[in-house]
This record gives sequence, C-alpha cells and structure tokens, in this order.
Amino acid sequence: MAAWSVTVHVSSLKHVPPHFLDQLGGRRENITLRVQGALHGASRETAPSSWGRGARAGEAFWPGAGGVLEWRFESEEALRRAERAAPVLKLYVYATRGGAGAEPNPRNSAALGTLSFQLSNL
Repeated sequence: MAAWSVTVHVSSLKHVPPHFLDQLGGRRENITLRVQGALHGASRETAPSSWGRGARAGEAFWPGAGGVLEWRFESEEALRRAERAAPVLKLYVYATRGGAGAEPNPRNSAALGTLSFQLSNL
C-alpha cells in the first residue's frame, strides 16, 4: 500500500530584515521563527528555528526534522479531495519573542510573511 502525503521541508530562511526583529523588541538570540500551515483541517507547525553564526549569521534555520511539515492521507482519493477543497497550501512564517520555549501569543509574536503553493503542482 502506497503512502500518500504532502511534505514540506523548511531548512532555512535568509535575509530576515533587521527592522522586523527590532519591532519585536528583542535580540536575535531571543527570537525564534516558526512556519505553520493547515491542509484539510489539520494544522502543522515547525519546531522553533535556530540562528546561524559566522557565515550563516542572519539566517534562521531548522536542523534535522525540526522543519518538516507533513500531512498523510489514507489514499490517493483522500489526497485529491483535500486538494479540491483547498487547492492552495498557505504557509505562515511568524516570529516569537522569548526564546525556543516561549508559547506564541499576540503579545509576543508577529507575522513575517506567507508562502503559497498550488497543490496540483506538488
């Protein structure tokens, strides 16, 4: 039996605007980024990002499986139904002040942007 899934692997985000971090009122080391998406009523979210050092300074990255968003379906037909119900997968990128253990809420988080994918192209 074949496994049907939509998998997105977020590995890094480069060139995060410095003024964006200033708006949250924290140092880069105290701010984490997350990517979140929903497909067919199921929400997925990455682990909090880490920040690069040296040549990767200014780059948020997700090591290993921390950046994987995956939705599994029991059949190809179930995947196609989800695709018809929501043909565009939107991923939301947001930042949270307070470090990796902080619980995101409207007071400590801000949206950075969105990414949209046509499911029929995946």
